[in-house]
Amino acid sequence: MNRNSHALLKAALLILGLLALSAAALLCFPSGEVQVYGNFSPDDLFHIKHVALRHTRGVALGNLRRSILKPTLLPVALRDVLTCRVFSIDRCWNNEVSVNTGSPWIGCLVLVSSNGNWRIQSSSTFPPPREPIPDADPSRRYPVSISVPTGLRITRKGNAFDYVFTGFETTRLTVGYKMITGVSEEVDSNKGTAISSSYGNPLPREIPTPKVGYSPNAIPARYRITIFETAQPPGYHVEPSLGKFYRVLWTRTFEGPFE
Repeated sequence: MNRNSHALLKAALLILGLLALSAAALLCFPSGEVQVYGNFSPDDLFHIKHVALRHTRGVALGNLRRSILKPTLLPVALRDVLTCRVFSIDRCWNNEVSVNTGSPWIGCLVLVSSNGNWRIQSSSTFPPPREPIPDADPSRRYPVSISVPTGLRITRKGNAFDYVFTGFETTRLTVGYKMITGVSEEVDSNKGTAISSSYGNPLPREIPTPKVGYSPNAIPARYRITIFETAQPPGYHVEPSLGKFYRVLWTRTFEGPFE
């Protein structure tokens, strides 16, 4: 047996040993706590997790086997095998369920159920939108106080603009039970309208400094800030206005011309 054949045999035996150790580790190591969004029965959660883990571990073990031909990939492949787990399970639109595996090779798994049997429908880089909060109730309200801006100064800095609130006042709002609150900003300029929003966290005590995206030589003519509530959780390419109970709680518009 020549040296190359001997080295290849040693590498193959090493990989086989690592596969055996990895398989044992997957069976023995706990998979960790799983974050769950939405209502699931214990039986559904068990089967969703089982299907997702089986698929994720199969992909990871396959990558490890293929690393025999590319030993430089071995450390990453071995890491993926040993870190296989389910991080979160989310109930989404259209009765789909999204499972975050934390794996860059797999991304998010989308599962569907047929007669109680869960199967993988697809995988994607980004998860589908979560379903609206099922028990949100805008008819049950509680008071919230927040400092809102009374003035705005916009000054040019090179080919961009700096936004600063110049005064505040306290206003009292009411928020619905389990509704998600947020703040959106709209800037009308000679290049169109730019819209951004931040939501999913409790309302701050004071509206923060505007976070307007950079657009070279976009001269602002109007700035609008809005506080809202919605039953639609944040997600990739999901607008808060898609929520069933979307409502504007407060809004104010500042007109130009600005400096």
